[in-house]
Amino acid sequence: MKISAFHTLQHLHEAIQEAFRFNDDHLFAFFMDGKPWSRNAYWSKEDNHPPYVDNAVIGQLGLVRGKSFLYLFDFGDEWKFDV
Repeated sequence: MKISAFHTLQHLHEAIQEAFRFNDDHLFAFFMDGKPWSRNAYWSKEDNHPPYVDNAVIGQLGLVRGKSFLYLFDFGDEWKFDV
């Protein structure tokens, strides 16, 4: 799956899930400062904790070349991915 500036963080989540053959069966979040559990985050809708990943358009997040952020999947096991 190709991801562009027009996709959301929800789409990026789905691409990572597919790439690692996860079952998309846990909560997740993207921490834009790279620090787990910081307030600078976008959350899965099931978490009931806005802002949500499906409203976060990648091209509108102020990302620049070389900047990374953290994708954290499964809040129990804490699978961490630098994006």
